[in-house]
Amino acid sequence: MPYTEGEPVPPGYMLESKTKKGLWLSGMLMVAIPYALGVSFASLGDFDNQSGWLVLPVAGPWVTLAARNNCERNSNSFDSCNEGSERLLRLWLVIDGLVQTAGAVMFVAGVSSTKTELVRVGSLELKLVPGTIGKNGYGAYALGTF
Repeated sequence: MPYTEGEPVPPGYMLESKTKKGLWLSGMLMVAIPYALGVSFASLGDFDNQSGWLVLPVAGPWVTLAARNNCERNSNSFDSCNEGSERLLRLWLVIDGLVQTAGAVMFVAGVSSTKTELVRVGSLELKLVPGTIGKNGYGAYALGTF
């Protein structure tokens, strides 16, 4: 049950603090999914052109973006460099970095902040046991304590 601070605790209940599971879980997924995709794509390209930095969660896309060799018209490697795909890759690195950074902030916020709830004292126990029904029938009984 939700609890408003300052109200008395009803009989049969106690206060319990919990982390905000939805916030830290979604933050963890926002870091893990783009991280796994980035490392997978970088490994397919044998971690060339500074993409090895993608193994660092959150910071990896930013370091890769800064350390990457640019396509320059005066460079001897311009013939082998596709400017369009390089721009697309840089855009992907920025999006990857933003999503991972937002996910890390959400994870830290979810783990460090708590919410207080009312929790029922005592245990709720429910058992499902086999049993006979009538002369030749079989079924199950639900037994419990509240």
